[in-house]
Amino acid sequence: MMTKSYSLNPDDNSNHIGFSLFVLKHPDIDGTNSPKGIFGWPGYHNTHFWIDPENNLFGIFMTRTHKFKWEIHKGIRKSVYGSLKSEK
Repeated sequence: MMTKSYSLNPDDNSNHIGFSLFVLKHPDIDGTNSPKGIFGWPGYHNTHFWIDPENNLFGIFMTRTHKFKWEIHKGIRKSVYGSLKSEK
């Protein structure tokens, strides 16, 4: 129920909003090499967590910066999934 689509993310067409979570719907638009279906949430001060059921992986990034930017969260995931691809 938490990851069911309730609306599109107005800032980013690659995600939809579940019940207080983003869910990656279009990895090709997202551009982070993250698989479809990861879910999580970014906070106001750019804290970020996500859960990846496909790869049995989760990530937590804690910071106290602002102004909120999706680019910070995407950059972290791009680094993580880029390193995972290079290991395979």
